[in-house]
Amino acid sequence: MAIDLRAPQKRDASSTFEVGTQIRAWTIRDEGMDYILDNMQSMCGVNNLYMVVVMHQEHRPFQAPEFPHNPARDTWEAEDSRVTFFPDMKRYGVIKPRLSDVDWIRQTDWLRLMVKTCRARGMKTGAEVSHFPIPKELIRANPDWQQRKIDGQPVNSRFCPNNPATREYVVALFGDLAANYDLDYIQTCQYLFNNRDIDLSGQYSFSTPSFEGLSGVELVISDKCLGLVEILGEFFPTAQMAAVYGPFLPQCLL
Repeated sequence: MAIDLRAPQKRDASSTFEVGTQIRAWTIRDEGMDYILDNMQSMCGVNNLYMVVVMHQEHRPFQAPEFPHNPARDTWEAEDSRVTFFPDMKRYGVIKPRLSDVDWIRQTDWLRLMVKTCRARGMKTGAEVSHFPIPKELIRANPDWQQRKIDGQPVNSRFCPNNPATREYVVALFGDLAANYDLDYIQTCQYLFNNRDIDLSGQYSFSTPSFEGLSGVELVISDKCLGLVEILGEFFPTAQMAAVYGPFLPQCLL
């Protein structure tokens, strides 16, 4: 039976299409979970929400002067890879998750709060481990954890996924999230192999061959949303589409 690609978008997980976006702890604190979801669902038809549970150090909003509607603050300085959930410390070895240095962040399990509120609305939920799951200061303080060239010289301050300590930590981190939270998926955008300095964490550079030469509207579409290509093609005839298979949500590459 053919799927009606023009069917009305539903605001829960029963929808034909996934419409997902992200959230962070300070946004929940400033605007409230129900208020945020009311707007996401009514304005955008969002039915899938994930939290960035390990956020790299970065000025927010990224490449913008201030938040457009946050009632409490104009900007936020994200910390160096602090977690916004309550980790099960028994799972971890040499490297352990670091809670926020901000009192009100570390006193609440923001991921559990998000999941509970979303599930009450029939939404899917996820978690993202961002660019650097291990604080930069720890990587710099432990040269053995850093990536190295064939001659043994450090490439940068990025962690090496082949080191036993860092590998143990990453496996424990993903396992912790999977075992202790009601999540549909865990995703990551880790910067594993990149010759840019670790302090350039938020400065993306899409230079891989698969994206070279794209112009106009550039989209990455999940395998669950490939039907959107046909519809989008009618409205954006010059758009270039790239299909990425896996548990990824649609997102624009700006």
